[in-house]
Amino acid sequence: MTLSPLFENPPAWTEDNNILRAQFDRLAKVVAAWSQRMASPIYVDSDEITPEERAIDNEEYEDPARITSDCRLGKLLARFQLSGLERDVLLLSLLPEYDIVYGELYSRTQMVSPGIRPCVATLMAILCPDWSSRAQFHACLLADSRLMRSGLLMLQQKEHATLSEAVVLADNALYLWLLGHDALTPELALFARWFKVPRLPDLTSGLTDKLLQCCLESEEAPVVTVLRGPNTQEQLTSIARAMGMRSKQVLSLDLTHLAEGLRVETVQKVLRLAIREVRLNDGCLAISSAERLVATYPLLWDWLAQMLSELNVPVMLLMPSTGTLPRLEGVSQIEVTMPLVASDATLRLWQRQLSDITTAPELDIAPLLLRFNPDRPSIPRLISEAQLYQRLRDEGYAHAPLDSDDLRHAFQLHTQQSYGKLAQRYTPLRSFDDVVIDDEARQHIDEMLAAVRQRETVLEQGFARKLAYGTGISALFYGDSGTGKTMVAEALAGELGVDLIKIDLSAVVNKYIGETEKNLARIFDIAGQDAGVLFFDEADALFGKRSEVKDAKDRNANIEVAYLLQRLENYPGLVILATNHRNHLDSAFSRRLTFMIRFPFPDVILRERMWRAIWPGAISLAENIDFHQLALRAEMTGASIRNAALLASWLAAEEGDSHIQLHHIERAIKRELAKIGRVLRF
Repeated sequence: MTLSPLFENPPAWTEDNNILRAQFDRLAKVVAAWSQRMASPIYVDSDEITPEERAIDNEEYEDPARITSDCRLGKLLARFQLSGLERDVLLLSLLPEYDIVYGELYSRTQMVSPGIRPCVATLMAILCPDWSSRAQFHACLLADSRLMRSGLLMLQQKEHATLSEAVVLADNALYLWLLGHDALTPELALFARWFKVPRLPDLTSGLTDKLLQCCLESEEAPVVTVLRGPNTQEQLTSIARAMGMRSKQVLSLDLTHLAEGLRVETVQKVLRLAIREVRLNDGCLAISSAERLVATYPLLWDWLAQMLSELNVPVMLLMPSTGTLPRLEGVSQIEVTMPLVASDATLRLWQRQLSDITTAPELDIAPLLLRFNPDRPSIPRLISEAQLYQRLRDEGYAHAPLDSDDLRHAFQLHTQQSYGKLAQRYTPLRSFDDVVIDDEARQHIDEMLAAVRQRETVLEQGFARKLAYGTGISALFYGDSGTGKTMVAEALAGELGVDLIKIDLSAVVNKYIGETEKNLARIFDIAGQDAGVLFFDEADALFGKRSEVKDAKDRNANIEVAYLLQRLENYPGLVILATNHRNHLDSAFSRRLTFMIRFPFPDVILRERMWRAIWPGAISLAENIDFHQLALRAEMTGASIRNAALLASWLAAEEGDSHIQLHHIERAIKRELAKIGRVLRF
């Protein structure tokens, strides 16, 4: 049989390919001899088979072609500790990848499982011509064998089929790896990627790298390191730097989007493939959002522990600053906390990166960093995106200097997260110029803004250690409906230059036990990577008073409240709760909220200010309109005044009147007051 050459134009790894080709050619001759025997009508006894036709001979089984330890095939055999038989089982299953001729040969000769992939019976016939070697062959196909457990091979077996009919599969990603390529399998590529270290200075003074190196010193037992930190990219960067000192790559496995709808077998395969890739490349596995695996597939957490207990593979579990994970049984486990980087060090890093770029004289990066807190590994990309915004702004390509708005656009897009159906994101359109509230409430709002702006500076001065937790800023807005709570929340977000994240309580609250907590956990986890302001409107539906436990429903409601209290204390961003009835809230919230701001029903003076402020500049009003008299005659909230002004404008436009007349406003007020059962005073 003529063998098709695979490497007509060998690339840089010629020697690796020559070794691999020699192995395939050796086995191809064995397969060719086997197929000829199968085609012969005369039975060939095993004693009549010549030694060169045998793939297994205890004394002469050593490979005729030398496999060096530095080629990829040699590395695979060493890192997975494969025997000669296991090596040949693997290569024979890959033989159709080497040349489709052998796939066609398999298809013609195996009757029980037609197809170009070999079945168990075919491989056993090729490799085990006598009964004494079959037990050894079957051991290679056990579920806990090195080939199967490591994900190098898998069996595809139909229901009620015998083991001999099962097809032995090795995925083509493994074949490509042997050729010198590093592509991940499609199943794994959805969740994993090889992390590249950004070219930025290390602001942790090498502390994290040294700690991580100590975690990897043990060679007798595997060590799992739980790395805590506020930002996943920062954690991955520190790990990659540490692994780089040992010439190891980092495979980042992100389980954030692990869905409950996935089959357990699918998730297990993803984990198995991730471990296989790390072993193939002698790298490190970094798993983020492992709590999703624990919550959704608890059995797989125990399975992962068993896998890691038998392998000396460096594994990092990336965790936020708070939260817990169950221990991986049978595995040594330590915890390392990312050192805090002072804000002035981050500021100097940004200033160095911007030093080679023409920037506007008034550009001040410090407020933007405090507001958005972008991760340092993303600095080059964020600067590049800001320059693109600068080009869009400068249509003539005159290379105008980079300004704060360009960077703010880049930061804002970088921090935006998707909440799905749980929340809606709003870009603030109204500012404090559009807000009319009483002086006391406005003073409280100014204090809130000061707290948000100065939070990091004060915490770095020692309060972070004094407080330990509860360093976030939260506020309760309470008062009658229509008094401006939502508008102030929007104006606050606009003043901070971020989005307003309005939580959809209809999607959050769930009648099934535990589902509400899951939805809340999802919101707070996502918000931890977002710069927006969280806004819970009608919060008493979720943060209501805890009741006396009379049944499972009451107990579940109390658990939800307790969980919310815990997340509020640990959340580092700004959270605003709004309610029409303060007394409906659980008293425990009052002690944990940073601010409580009352929005009273507007008095005459405030209503007059609202009437004067509501009209856009393009709207013309009749001269005989007395706003003070309107404020005296109609007791209305700001929302009602807004609705009345809008209706009056529609009525004037319908009549073709260029000015809004007093009778238009009075008619609109009557309609608005009728909604709440009041009348216009005369």
